[in-house]
Amino acid sequence: MEKEETYSRVWKLLFQTAEALRNAHARTVAQTPMPEVTISQMRVMSCIFFSSTGSAKIKDIAAELGITSGGVSQIVDNLVKYGLVERRIDDNDRRAVSISLSPDGQRCRVEVGKTFTEIAGRMLADVSEEKLQAVIDVLGKMLGAAQKERQLQERE
Repeated sequence: MEKEETYSRVWKLLFQTAEALRNAHARTVAQTPMPEVTISQMRVMSCIFFSSTGSAKIKDIAAELGITSGGVSQIVDNLVKYGLVERRIDDNDRRAVSISLSPDGQRCRVEVGKTFTEIAGRMLADVSEEKLQAVIDVLGKMLGAAQKERQLQERE
């Protein structure tokens, strides 16, 4: 099999797997008392979830997701209404606003993490520890390469 064909199979499987995870999560969340959080809202929250500081600026979220700052602001407005995130004046730049998880947002993060861990556990139950480690290694390399590519594009 040619490399191009292999790469095509990889991205297709990644998209299908991501969609299957989203669908499984949506079915699980539909059975809980959590507010109905859209995929776009979850993407914004994930930028905060995975931030090393526990917060993020609107412009950084917009750059990460490839959407406008105005679009992110609208999503954040709804998340604030749900009580899942809070806006705070940035201590380093009084003009900038940082978005962080509220206590309810922290609980949501824990619940989402548990849900995805359970779903992944069911999906990967028949995969050996060795193959799981290989998957982690490959996904880590792909993520690293994607982050480097994004940094290069931002410099241009």
